This record gives sequence, C-alpha cells and structure tokens, in this order.
Amino acid sequence: MVIERRVSVTWQNVSSSALAYLEATIFPCGYEEPDLNAQYSDENWKAIFQNYEDYKMISECKRDDGLRLYEFKAQNQGFEYGIKYWVKSDTDTRVISMMLVFPLELEAMMGDYSTRLFPTYTSCP
Repeated sequence: MVIERRVSVTWQNVSSSALAYLEATIFPCGYEEPDLNAQYSDENWKAIFQNYEDYKMISECKRDDGLRLYEFKAQNQGFEYGIKYWVKSDTDTRVISMMLVFPLELEAMMGDYSTRLFPTYTSCP
C-alpha cells in the first residue's frame, strides 16, 4: 500500500493467525532522534494498535547503531499475541519498521522469524 510518505506491505498467515508488516516512512526534510521518539510514542502506539482490544509494552531497547526494538503483548477477540516491532534508520530521509505478530502459543515460530530478520537483535536484553 502506498500513501503519502509511507509505503507498506502486509503478509498474513491465516492458518497460524500471524502477521508481518513492513513499512518505509519518508521524511522529505530529514529526521532526528526526537522525530523518531515522537513517531514511536505512547500516543502513536494507540493508533498503531487501535484494532486490538488491549496491548501492553513489555520492553523497549535501542542499540548503539540506532536499531530500536519494541516488544508488546496484545489481546484481540479473546486471543493473546506477542508483538515485536523493529525500527531502523535506513537513510537520512527514510525509516524502515518491521512488525511481527504471532499468537503466544507460537512464540517459538516468532523467535525463528525474528532470528531470520534480525539475527543479532531478536529481543531486548
């Protein structure tokens, strides 16, 4: 999907109730750390998780190279999910984010996908 300043792709595994979401956000005039802090703030998490009945941030961490990871637990339609949300500064004007959503009972599968995507940063320390 392409909308102003964003390009995104969503993959769904219906049989496993899993989801992967990749988004490139464009900042035409560039961005700095405070812009990312605002982009991934409590207020914006509410918008990101508006389709869930409940969500809770479990941890957040950031590496020296700027790669961020946010980990959540969420509930929707009586099911519990684990969510990992990575944010990477790609260029001076583009940020890439990747979200994985898996039912809690498929935590091992989410770990496998996390390792394939971010081998050295699968969870917060």
